[in-house]
Amino acid sequence: MNFPILSFLYIPIPHLSRFQIRAMKPISLILLVSLLPLVSLASSHDPFDAHLLPRPLVLELPSSLTSDDPIHSPSSLDNKEEELLHLKCTSWRFAGEANNLVPWKTIPVDCAGYMKDYITGPAYRFDLEMVAHEAMAYARSVRLGEDGNDVWVFDVDETLLSNLPYYADHGYGLEVFNPHEFDKWVEKAMAPAIPSSLMLYEEVRALGFKVLLLTGRSEAHKAVTVENLKKVGFRDWDKLLLRGSNDREKPATMYKSEKRRELEADGYRIQGNSGDQWSDLLGSSMSSRSFKLPNPMYYIP
Repeated sequence: MNFPILSFLYIPIPHLSRFQIRAMKPISLILLVSLLPLVSLASSHDPFDAHLLPRPLVLELPSSLTSDDPIHSPSSLDNKEEELLHLKCTSWRFAGEANNLVPWKTIPVDCAGYMKDYITGPAYRFDLEMVAHEAMAYARSVRLGEDGNDVWVFDVDETLLSNLPYYADHGYGLEVFNPHEFDKWVEKAMAPAIPSSLMLYEEVRALGFKVLLLTGRSEAHKAVTVENLKKVGFRDWDKLLLRGSNDREKPATMYKSEKRRELEADGYRIQGNSGDQWSDLLGSSMSSRSFKLPNPMYYIP
């Protein structure tokens, strides 16, 4: 049996070096694969007919989108826009958590519904639990010194205590932060505990860490802060540090860095730090490991 088509696979290449021939191998392989259907046809008893070659499939797309097409009906287009908005708001939230956004005062107006769904739905809770579980795993791995000076620092708002009841009345970050209105809420001492943070708090205490609370709240709110913390299960911390009169105008990063530096000067080793703002974690005298809790509702520099 003859295979006339195989003659196409022989390509004379005179005067080429061994290196050049070896470089041609991928090209030969591509030609071989592309001509396999021809080999199959030539191996039959029937004479070769070029018209029997398989033709490429051409997908014909509609020239325009019409409302009569169920795929492109107004409702499906609305769903597409909603999906794109969801992705846009997710990207914005992710950029905020990664500290990639420029300082901001409110969430995007278009993301108000998305933010409410995230904060009040299971995703926010799962994100909080993930941070707590990773922090607990790290805490168990730390070899504590015998002097009792290994400490874990916790922020308070949106780290131990949740202010969601307040932010539910203020658009989940859609409104510019009003310190006077927030102080009224703080003075009620009604903020619930974040359950996963309470678990982490109890775990690090049981492991032997000293627990230090470093908050941006003022000294004037010390009594209501202590009341609120104890009411929801946070007890037996070693220090509670609040803003004094000399700290009021300082950016949070500066204020908290100074407080951590004072702790180190007192001989403490800051092994862990949990906070919902990057200003809780960055700056000087940083901890060995820092754990950022999600908070897309507000930004504190």
